[in-house]
Amino acid sequence: MKDISPMIKRHNRYHWVVGSFAAFLLAAQANDQGLVVHYTFDTAPIEGRIADQSGWGNDGLAHGTTFVSSGINGGALAFNGISDWVSVINPYVIEPWEITQYTVSLWFLSESDENFADNRHVISDNRRYQLAGARQNGQPVLLSYASSFTDCCGGTPVISAPLRLGQEAWHHAVLVVDEQAVPSTRIYVDGELVGSSIDSGANHGGYGLLIGAVHDGLSQPGRFWIGLIDDVRIYNRVLPKDEIAHLGRVNRAGGADRLAVNTTQLP
Repeated sequence: MKDISPMIKRHNRYHWVVGSFAAFLLAAQANDQGLVVHYTFDTAPIEGRIADQSGWGNDGLAHGTTFVSSGINGGALAFNGISDWVSVINPYVIEPWEITQYTVSLWFLSESDENFADNRHVISDNRRYQLAGARQNGQPVLLSYASSFTDCCGGTPVISAPLRLGQEAWHHAVLVVDEQAVPSTRIYVDGELVGSSIDSGANHGGYGLLIGAVHDGLSQPGRFWIGLIDDVRIYNRVLPKDEIAHLGRVNRAGGADRLAVNTTQLP
């Protein structure tokens, strides 16, 4: 009788490979669940247009930015701090009056202390989605008024722990907002919780989603970022800490020698 054990082994190996690939796809889909904006910045904008990789068609427009090949993994956009920003064609990618949970994930590299002295913005829709540089007790921090549902200039910001900065040092920053939770707003840097709000609520106002700048209640963008920004993602859900940590690891292989991982975190 013919020995069919090699055929059985190949059959089992085939099903193991297929099953493993299917599990990988399911895991990838789970990680991208709720993703409504994704700019990889891995290629230069075409006629200023930046393709949204989320599948929702929320393309962006580059205004004066420069494409560089030295992102955290692949390309990135450089912002000159004078007149560079990216606007989102659909400014309300997450309807503010209907969706009360969202997550912003991105990588940034600061090339000037002015980012923190002048409250320059990495991302914003006025205060919604907002992550900006600031100083507290002389130390560079990230700031967000995303939890302050008040008038244009009031409320208490969320302040991160001091950042560990350095030349050519990338950081992974995540803003999580959940209007139904207390605290409603949390900031993660390099996978660690470094700041949270002291109350509930979330800011609903906005003038249009910008990367590298903020409208700040004015008709024209301002407070322009100086440095690089890469892999911008917005989710219409709250990402748990394990997914945040995963996003922080996804791109590290290409730029691990250029990370300055934050060591200060909340207890």
